[in-house]
Amino acid sequence: MPRASCSLCVLAGRDDLVRAAAHRPDLAARYERLEREVSHRIRDDMSMADIIAMAADPTRVAKASAQRIAHWRCPTWPPDAPTAVAA
Repeated sequence: MPRASCSLCVLAGRDDLVRAAAHRPDLAARYERLEREVSHRIRDDMSMADIIAMAADPTRVAKASAQRIAHWRCPTWPPDAPTAVAA
């Protein structure tokens, strides 16, 4: 994930939250219980229950991961990576 914060951060994007819930289902379940207790959603546009439902779909998680990888791919990172040589 591109963020260096809590994995289920309120500022994270939808795809990041879906991947985090897929990788940390126990934590996502705790967040869902807390949402019910305080009657407040993690984000205005979706609840943790919505995120968990999306994370239960392997196709959705794979798509979210692929989009994030493509978005953050950088030709100069990591710095020690071999560079492509023109033929």
